[in-house]
Amino acid sequence: PLKGKKFVVKDIVQDLNNSYFPLKPVVPYGKTVMDKAYIELFRGCTRGCRFCQAGIVYRPVREKRLDKIEYELENILKNTGYEEVTFLSLSTGDYSDLDGLILLAKRIIKKYGVSVSLPSLRIDNFKEELGQMVVDERVQGMTFAIEAGSERLRKVINKTITEEQILTTVKRISTLGFHVLKLYYIIGLPTETEEDIISLVNLTKKIYNVAQEYRSSQKPISIHLSINPFMPEPNTVFQWEKFEDIDSLQKKKKMIVKNLKGKNFKINFSNFEMNYIETILSRGDRRLSKVLESAWKNGCKMDGWIEKFNLNNWIGAFKENNLSPDSYADKIDINSVLPWEYIRSGVSKQFLIKEYNEAMNEETTEDCRTSLCVGCGIVENFNCSTFNKDKS
Repeated sequence: PLKGKKFVVKDIVQDLNNSYFPLKPVVPYGKTVMDKAYIELFRGCTRGCRFCQAGIVYRPVREKRLDKIEYELENILKNTGYEEVTFLSLSTGDYSDLDGLILLAKRIIKKYGVSVSLPSLRIDNFKEELGQMVVDERVQGMTFAIEAGSERLRKVINKTITEEQILTTVKRISTLGFHVLKLYYIIGLPTETEEDIISLVNLTKKIYNVAQEYRSSQKPISIHLSINPFMPEPNTVFQWEKFEDIDSLQKKKKMIVKNLKGKNFKINFSNFEMNYIETILSRGDRRLSKVLESAWKNGCKMDGWIEKFNLNNWIGAFKENNLSPDSYADKIDINSVLPWEYIRSGVSKQFLIKEYNEAMNEETTEDCRTSLCVGCGIVENFNCSTFNKDKS
């Protein structure tokens, strides 16, 4: 904090409609991985997934008007010649004028001959028109963040989608012609048991069977799983939880791989050792500055590349500074003062504690955009005038 100040309070772009957006980005000579135009729809999310940091720190929700999106789309395509556009947001299906956005996208597709792609979507608000908008020979799949295999565990993380909703949506997108389904899952979530892992496997098999039954594409159904371990991050409801030990995560990985064999399932796991260090660094205090220096001296450079990463170098850096890495990855007392508390996101600690207790009781919290204000604290700190602020 500045001298004389106790806290650092985040700043935000309050009005996206009058903020700068690059309409003439530099276009590389060669083809790049992300060779497309990007249009931001809105910032923030109020769905309240309890593991999600972005859903807390990027509040409140701020949308761009449809005419602003159209202006940016027209100009960026004219200026770049890109053949694909991606809409950016934390949950595209939650855009308030989704029907208008779909109509706009269809006009742009017809006018410029481009394709439209979307980031991961929520199962519970998927519209067929959204799928029709993006279905194209260049866009052959859809991505959904399911996160947990059992309905019980989805309640814990406040991902309130039922198995029936999941399978109904899979049926609809398979009928539209998509043959690749990418699913995001998290393992090692708080309260997770072996039964939840079995549910993950069984749900994935059901998804494949439904997709296969209703597919309209001539191509075979392919299920791509992206599975990451739960990482307790600052400014989340689960910030006090632990990172599950790597041996336990490996056992769950083997169970999933053993039960989802076959060419129709492609499974990608992140590197658990890298996730372990990432968790430690995200929850660290000022003492880690010396650890970082020691790690660098030990050869920890370009560690974002798996072939460069060496866990032993990091463990050695902790030992040199008489610190235990596990102490940063373990469960934290909910009444303790946290190293990052001097940075204020606008969401109160009291709200996070309330949500944590409700998670342990498998209770869910509604989205304040469609219900009453949940009292997260944003109203007191930032302009949230578009939503109902009556306390529930």
